Amino acid sequence: SLVARKLGDTSMLVCASPDFLIEQGEPTRPQQLADYECVLDSNYSGGCHWTLKTGENTITTEVAVNLTVNSARAARELVLAGHGIGLLPSFVVADDIAKGKLKHLLSAFPSESFGIYAVYPHRKHLSAKVRLFIDAAIEQCNRL
Repeated sequence: SLVARKLGDTSMLVCASPDFLIEQGEPTRPQQLADYECVLDSNYSGGCHWTLKTGENTITTEVAVNLTVNSARAARELVLAGHGIGLLPSFVVADDIAKGKLKHLLSAFPSESFGIYAVYPHRKHLSAKVRLFIDAAIEQCNRL
């Protein structure tokens, strides 16, 4: 009986801090991620197997996990602090990349995109608060 309304799409970005890259170097191929310390958000369904695309093919590589957290925001903070490379949702790191605080790595190997949904009990008698929240969330997702 639940309703799922798609708010938008996002992708995951491989990123690291400039300081980490100066110290450790920058991977040029997905398979090299196994040689770097990585920060894992345990909410990522692939776990320590990160999947990226090259043309029509996908590459899944096992990464060397240094730290595991259960929050994309916490993973972002650890990546910003130079604790490793992260695979993070674009909406979490877009501002940091734009400001040069993080660098988007392996941009020639994009991740698969996925949908962001609002799930609520029913359409009948939907409160104004919920309707306004969903409309605002859709507008925000369209800006990303």
